[in-house]
Formats: sequence, structure tokens, C-alpha cells
Amino acid sequence: MKKNSGKHIPIDSVYHYSDIRARLISQLVIMAMIIIALLILAIRWRNNQQIQTFSVSGNSAVRKEEILSLASLKPADTLGSNPGKYRLSEIRTQVMRHPFIQNAIVQSNGFKGILIIIEERKPFLAIPTVLGKFDFIDSSGIVLPYEVFAQSGDVPIVYGLYKCSKIDTAVLSSLKYLVSTAQKRDGALQEFLSEIDYNEQSKSFTFITTDGATRVMFGSIDNAPKKFEKLHLYLQHASELSGTARYIDVRWKDQIVIGKQLALASR
Repeated sequence: MKKNSGKHIPIDSVYHYSDIRARLISQLVIMAMIIIALLILAIRWRNNQQIQTFSVSGNSAVRKEEILSLASLKPADTLGSNPGKYRLSEIRTQVMRHPFIQNAIVQSNGFKGILIIIEERKPFLAIPTVLGKFDFIDSSGIVLPYEVFAQSGDVPIVYGLYKCSKIDTAVLSSLKYLVSTAQKRDGALQEFLSEIDYNEQSKSFTFITTDGATRVMFGSIDNAPKKFEKLHLYLQHASELSGTARYIDVRWKDQIVIGKQLALASR
């Protein structure tokens, strides 16, 4: 009978190694539980931290205090136990209640901050008021007080936009089409749109130049691109003409009629 040539390991050593392995596993489990507990506590602590910074950008006519008041934000406000899209969406809905704000983006800003990015409504036209002053309206017909948006730049002054004390949305739509068509053709054509007079009976538009010296009889919005092309050609050759045009009529097909200023009779 052959002897076993393998190395004999004492039974005590086996128990010793098993004990060490068990203790290592126990320590790893305890460390993992501690790490998980710390993560849970950190998340809960963060969720309940007070918002410390409120940033607003993109506003000029609307004051920051108005925006924060609408958002119902206070120094003691918190994002709650579940900060995220719902709370930010709720703040945006509240901010959008302001009539002069066209769009708003609300997002987290750093660790304990909120950033509100504002897009204000932009004056598109100016309309005379009963008191002899002017108010602005945006492209959707929202009235914007002149005192608030006075620094917004020059826009065309429009007469005849109201119908039964309300803004005629059909005329407003036509004006948007005319202004955009003129801008696409040549930005210099804006010179002809300093004042716009709409005649409801004839459904026609008359433009008055920036210096008030020339009236442009434009007619309806039909064939508007071709009519603006005529005005563009007039601008190109205006320096070759003597004197200032008293009126320019682009209502007729394939022609432009220019009325010159009457010369003063000499004594």
C-alpha cells in the first residue's frame, strides 16, 4: 500500500483561515452599510437645504423683484424633498403669468441656487392712445406700456389698427407680413415704414418715410414682394433724381409713379 505524498494541513489552520475570511467579509459588509447610510443622509441633507441664490437674466423692462414675487421665491424657500423638473416647472408657470414675459427657462444653478432666464416681449409696432401718447404692441397683439418699454428702440407707428376699440387681428397679421417682407428684401426699406396708415374702407396701406417728406401709396398686401422690389429700385436711383419725392405710388403693375415736390413760385 502506497503512502500519501500530499502535504498535510492541520485542521486548526483551516479553521483559522475560515475565521479570518469571515471577519473580512463582515467588515466589508459593515463598511458598505455605513457608506450607503452616509449617502442617504447626504441626499436628504441636500434636498432640505435652503435655496441661497436666485439669479435672473434676460430682463430689462421687467424688474427682478416682480419676477421673484411671481415665482413665490423667498430666502427660506426650499426645493422640497424631491427637487427636480416638477418644482422648476411650477416656478416657470408662475413666472409666465407676467403679461410682459414671452418665455422663461428655470433651471438649477449650482448647489443651492435657481436661475431664471427671461425672454421679454418685444415691441413690434407703436399705436397712438386717446391721451395723445403711444403704447407698444408685440407681434401677437399684447399691449406694452410705453413707459416700461421706452428704451426698446424705434418701431413703426400705426394708425387705423383698432376696430371697435379692439386691435384688428387681421390687420395686425397683414402688418407682420409687410414688415417681414420688407426686412427680407432690404433692411433699408425700413425707412419707408416709419409711419403706417391703414384705411379700413379701401383695405389699403400708406407708408410715411422717416423724415415725413414722402408718402408711399402701397395699397393692399397683394403682390407685396414686387411692390417692395419697386421701392428697392427707387432707393438705388433716388440720388439720381432731383428733389425729394412728394409721393411714391407702387400700386400699379410693372410701374412706379413718383410725384415730385411742387416748386415755389418766385416773385
